[in-house]
Amino acid sequence: MVSGEDSESRRHIKLKQIEGGHFQVILSTGQFFGEGLDIHAINCLILAFPFSFEGKLIQYIGRLRGHNNHKVIIDYRDSQIPFLERQFKQRQRVYKKLLKMGK
Repeated sequence: MVSGEDSESRRHIKLKQIEGGHFQVILSTGQFFGEGLDIHAINCLILAFPFSFEGKLIQYIGRLRGHNNHKVIIDYRDSQIPFLERQFKQRQRVYKKLLKMGK
């Protein structure tokens, strides 16, 4: 587990372990996952928080660089809460656009 409460040196050690593939699951905040994290073995992304910014979504998708071509995105949708449904629909438009572009 990497925490903001870790010392800089301890965080560096933990991140090196993660970057080396010594993990099964990474649970992360969007800020931590989106900024400067370089892990080559990630092949599944679960989005379970609301956001709609296209650039952020593209950045998160770009983190999927596992060793095979099989990439999975699981995007949580709550159609019973209008705000969350709107956020999902905005992300869905980005997915469709990326699929048309062949990405």
